[in-house]
Amino acid sequence: MSKIKNIIDFEIIWKKLHNVISKDEENILKKWISEENTHSEYYKNAENYYSKGSTFDEKPENISTAWKNVASKLQYKRKFGIKHLAYLSIAASIVLMLALVFNWNNDEPKIANLTENVIEQGEKKAKLILDNGTEYELLEGKDLLIEESGVQIKSNGTTIEYNSAKNESATLRYNTIIIPRGGEFSLKLSDGSRVWLNSETTFKYPLWFNENERKVSLSGEAYFEVVKNVNAPFRVQSGIQMVEVLGTSFNVSSYEEDSIIFTTLVEGKVSVSSLHNPEVKQTLNPNNQSLLIKNEGIINKRKVEAYKYTAWKDGRFYFKDERLSQIMKTLSRWYNVEVIFETQNAKEMKFTGDLKRYEKIEKILSKIEKTNEVKFELKDKIIRVK
Repeated sequence: MSKIKNIIDFEIIWKKLHNVISKDEENILKKWISEENTHSEYYKNAENYYSKGSTFDEKPENISTAWKNVASKLQYKRKFGIKHLAYLSIAASIVLMLALVFNWNNDEPKIANLTENVIEQGEKKAKLILDNGTEYELLEGKDLLIEESGVQIKSNGTTIEYNSAKNESATLRYNTIIIPRGGEFSLKLSDGSRVWLNSETTFKYPLWFNENERKVSLSGEAYFEVVKNVNAPFRVQSGIQMVEVLGTSFNVSSYEEDSIIFTTLVEGKVSVSSLHNPEVKQTLNPNNQSLLIKNEGIINKRKVEAYKYTAWKDGRFYFKDERLSQIMKTLSRWYNVEVIFETQNAKEMKFTGDLKRYEKIEKILSKIEKTNEVKFELKDKIIRVK
């Protein structure tokens, strides 16, 4: 059974799973399945995999390369036995699904009922509120240079920086930056730490830090790269959660409407605790994620792929086996649209994909539609999921 033959067979399997197979192709598939038990097992594994979730991606893997990586392992099937063969067949299904499902159709997006109302992707924008209540709109291409309490505040419309000499004797003064739906922004704090703020986020921080502590407040989502200072721990308060670090990179997702606060560590080490019950805490190492369940006051910990939770900072949407309800919540914040599901079943469908964050929403919806699992209707900034 040649490698190319397997690739062609999987194309036919894909058509069968999506009910777009021709009679001739179905005859080929039936004959292929009947040839060997391993063929039948392979088809069942592909069918089981697809029933658990579909994959969409703007950069599909090369089919031949993907198949070589799996086929080389299948050569040892007699040594592994049936149990291991089934596992490798699943791996083959997954790799080829990644390679094929979005190489299938390169047509232009055809989302139902598009109107002339253009839905723009998000952009760099924010509102800055000074300690005295003065407000400034921060927009790409709009420079800002002001001074407050001896601190120079400078923005080029995509990021904002604070430059100040230490002023330990003065009472701390705070600024607040608000990111609306369809916005994102970044800032450099007075200690050199950098913060990336996602849509629908409010971030409060001092103009300067004192010598013993660096404390900020967050509602929404932010990615932090904290400058190390053993004498002044960096603390992030987000709702009922407190994260404490000395110097590290991590992501906090703490939207008020969500029932869980997610903290994901990329580098270093952090301690996550509950303000309501300080002895309830978790220590995170890289690729650990804590889950503070608000209504129960407990903090769980799990191993994750950190990139899944930080890709937004680098201009990507990365979903891995993610429910469509969560995917659409993420898209609605970035594109500032309302999402209505017409069936509960559609909410529970799981998808995987890696897409550009600054892509047109029609193109993203079209990629998901190509799985033949759901349909979208877009009208007047409302997306209906069917």
